[in-house]
Amino acid sequence: MYEGTSNTGFNVQSQKCTRWSPTPVQLLVLEELYRQGTKTPSSEQIQQIASQLRRFGKIEGKNVFYWFQNHKARERQKRCRLEIEETASTEGKKEHKLSCDILKSNRE
Repeated sequence: MYEGTSNTGFNVQSQKCTRWSPTPVQLLVLEELYRQGTKTPSSEQIQQIASQLRRFGKIEGKNVFYWFQNHKARERQKRCRLEIEETASTEGKKEHKLSCDILKSNRE
């Protein structure tokens, strides 16, 4: 198949999906909302947040949804890593890593 044609032979506009990157202002707002306690926003909240953030750049509801989901997961991973480092000097290191792995598998 050639670029610009579909399997039906008609010309098709090639649409490149670009990865969303928050602007610095969008990132500040999202992080502040998270710090204030918005960890898992509802669908309505997601749309409101996206609407407000559009003033600062392109954004969709799904970007807001995935940002909160990823931020929460990264925070959980970081917390688990810090706990492992704190217990590294004790015998419980292996047990703690196992418990972090179990927590992770339960969330999937």
